[in-house]
Amino acid sequence: FPEQVSQPTQYGPQFKALLTYFNQAQFIPFGRTEEIVQDLFQHTVGGGTIEEANGQVAEVVQPVQEQAKGYLTETEETVHFDESSLRVAGDLDWVHSASTPQVTCYHLDPKRGKEGIDRAGILPGRKGWSMHDDWESYYRYLEAQHASCNAHHLRELEFLQERYPQPWEDELAQLLVTIKTAVEEAIAQGQTGLNPEQ
Repeated sequence: FPEQVSQPTQYGPQFKALLTYFNQAQFIPFGRTEEIVQDLFQHTVGGGTIEEANGQVAEVVQPVQEQAKGYLTETEETVHFDESSLRVAGDLDWVHSASTPQVTCYHLDPKRGKEGIDRAGILPGRKGWSMHDDWESYYRYLEAQHASCNAHHLRELEFLQERYPQPWEDELAQLLVTIKTAVEEAIAQGQTGLNPEQ
């Protein structure tokens, strides 16, 4: 037997990684993960084994997580921040995210505001551009450079158009989309900015 096999029945790292993939990456509950294992391998596995596998995988990826957090804190790239609610054991928790096109970090926290953002550990040390939805907690980080997310602006303008229609709302929404298109075209042509007329 391989050196790491020390028990008569033992799960290897690939099987444990598969359990964690089902349960954590695909958000498949413990009971359904147990059913999948039974269906695929004709073998029963308990929730405790899945939980233990999750813990072992979390330990293995911790150095990568810390490296990603360091990158997102220091990079000159714009980092996008958001938070979304998630039910955990019947309680309302918050998933804080920070991302660039190449790197994404998630942090689960019982708090949505500054406490949760602090524990996520990226924005408190950030000095570069930080894109978000204008939620007031983000502006408490005075060292960061703040940028507002136009997707959120468009959603707010849509709400205003539905509830309190005025001509300027549609005009501003169209302008934001026109600006986005102009920027995308400039980037595709290798430009680093819009011409002065634009």
